[in-house]
Amino acid sequence: AGEKPAGICVLPPPLRGDICELARQGARSDAETSEEGSVSDPRHLPEAARLAIERLANVTGRNGGDDVGRCFVTCAVRMSPEKAPHNFVRLLRSLGGADFLRRNGLIPVLCGARSVEDCAGGVVRELESLLAGDPDWPRVVMTDRRLGPAELAAVFSRSVLNVHPCPYDAYGMTAVESAAFGCPTVVDGGRGVGALAL
Repeated sequence: AGEKPAGICVLPPPLRGDICELARQGARSDAETSEEGSVSDPRHLPEAARLAIERLANVTGRNGGDDVGRCFVTCAVRMSPEKAPHNFVRLLRSLGGADFLRRNGLIPVLCGARSVEDCAGGVVRELESLLAGDPDWPRVVMTDRRLGPAELAAVFSRSVLNVHPCPYDAYGMTAVESAAFGCPTVVDGGRGVGALAL
């Protein structure tokens, strides 16, 4: 008898019209060419993310930020205990921490508004502790506000993986939104995320 194989989920489109439109624009520009002003245009990234890409290019010897491609491992949830953002850092640690990120040329991106100050501060400290052995490695921590639609689209367009860390979420909007930009999501195997059950 062993474990039941994991099912494949087909996700519905994002609920937010602005994200749907940005995903359509991204698909059109990817099909034609990468045009200025498209979702993948780095000018749409938050400044901290643009600087991290430039830093990654310098640390890895790549030819500028345009040569980097998808390099983010992203967690975009509200910084509160029920969203379990600390599970993002735990996942990174279980994958090998700073060594894993460096070997794969990945930048951890933690973004989401601070809802509970102690929770946000604790997660940021955990992430910094994880990367303490490699202080030059880029990281993006934006917990002062919620990202706008264009910024979120640009981050997901540069992400290889989105981490939706909470064991239960009534919907799990970032799982659906990241998929719209070609970025798969890892979810907690616990009680469930609503969007995956539709």
